[in-house]
Amino acid sequence: MFAGTDISGADDPPLQRAIGWMIGASQARAELGWTGAKALWRELEQTRPFWK
Repeated sequence: MFAGTDISGADDPPLQRAIGWMIGASQARAELGWTGAKALWRELEQTRPFWK
């Protein structure tokens, strides 16, 4: 995670936009993946064990 301004180019607006885009895109993928995982979990909870 980028916690400080000790990286080279931290004051560069295009670099800041690129970092923001990467963080936003990663967050969007994580939220989409979590939504899918919750749906799969609900489906799994309703599945009878094969040994019964």
